[in-house]
Amino acid sequence: MESHDEERNAYRQKTYGADGVKGNLAAMMKRQELNAAFFLTVPGPKMIWQFGELGYDISIEDGGRTGRKAPKWEYLDVPERKALYDTYCGLIKFRRDNPEFFDSTASFSWKVGTNDWDEGRFITCTAGNRSFVVVGNFTSEERTFTVEMPSAATWTDHFDRETSYEGDTLNLTLPAGEFRLLTTF
Repeated sequence: MESHDEERNAYRQKTYGADGVKGNLAAMMKRQELNAAFFLTVPGPKMIWQFGELGYDISIEDGGRTGRKAPKWEYLDVPERKALYDTYCGLIKFRRDNPEFFDSTASFSWKVGTNDWDEGRFITCTAGNRSFVVVGNFTSEERTFTVEMPSAATWTDHFDRETSYEGDTLNLTLPAGEFRLLTTF
């Protein structure tokens, strides 16, 4: 998602972001959460580059490309950044607690191409009798997406356990820049 070779996503959003994102910390951090959901729920090793979990929005060129970057621990006092941090923690815990989804025996698919922008982007994974689906709205406006689930089941929102859906086809309305991680467990 980020590395030492390129500008940080939050910096790019702050500097070059689209209307409604540039200069809007809440929108920027929601999009960072969305990116993290699509990064951390796919198989393979993951690296979180210096303070990405806090929405670090200082240029890579600050102090020189390879210069020391000052930690911004005060970011944890900003509710939008703390929510991003908590999302990272939740996604990493999900990954750690469910390793069967991230090995070669799991059935994994994704619909994340440029043609999938308006109709929603999806990640689907099944391991044994358990499944998860990630639905993301990468557009700049609220959208309702029709989501084909891997099975008819009760689908629970991983981050809001009070919210659940029934069936094998769901119509989900998501605000711009938001995601849902739905599970059958």
